[in-house]
Amino acid sequence: MADPNAKDRKTNEQHGFIKWDMKKKKYVMADPQEDEILRQQQPQQHKLKQKENAERPEWNNDFSPESQPPVNDSDLPDGNVDDVTQITSGHKKMTVILGNRLIQAKAAHTFWRKSPNSLISYLIRTNDDATTVDVLPFLSSGIKNKTEKGKQVTMGACLDFLPVLQRILDSKYEDYIVASLDMILGILRNWWQELVALGQNPLNSRGLQCSRSTSGIYTSIVSMTDDINKLRKRDGKIGSKAKVIGDLLQKL
Repeated sequence: MADPNAKDRKTNEQHGFIKWDMKKKKYVMADPQEDEILRQQQPQQHKLKQKENAERPEWNNDFSPESQPPVNDSDLPDGNVDDVTQITSGHKKMTVILGNRLIQAKAAHTFWRKSPNSLISYLIRTNDDATTVDVLPFLSSGIKNKTEKGKQVTMGACLDFLPVLQRILDSKYEDYIVASLDMILGILRNWWQELVALGQNPLNSRGLQCSRSTSGIYTSIVSMTDDINKLRKRDGKIGSKAKVIGDLLQKL
């Protein structure tokens, strides 16, 4: 009995076969010679794969913390032991420092919500320059822009705060000095008329309490002249901001 599919197979052998072309993204008619080449390559590739697997060493996947022997200090060089101890101890200290700084920042925010003067009193009591520098931008910005919080800052609170600002001017950190200069400049500009009037005529003041605060701020800021003159010689933000403050001090 004749095979009903023999005619179709003969046709495929003569004309090729259908395959999926990855580049064209469609089915195409392949050359019958290409089919024969692929059939010849398959056994050879299979033999190469078997040889590669036979020569490859067995993979040891038994690497886990539990399977490794503990590392003793005696196994490490003396220098490495000191380095490891220093790194771990420094990490713990930094964690404690950042934790304390976060607590103080939250406390400062609580006093800020109460009133800016309460915040200034808190900063004076804590005597922590890092916390002070963290919140100084909010204080100086409020005074400069005359916000609702900025208008609540009194001359008496600023008078008590000036010694802290002067101490920060001697810091070795640039951002500390910049924050202090911004606050000093904000105080000068906010009460500029009162300070100029006091410099021209010390008796020209409005009320005893105002006179004490104004004269105190005037004396404290003028006493910073030497510090400001040193800073104005520096480059960058410190020098430019100190120059502005120095020019204002010369007009008092």
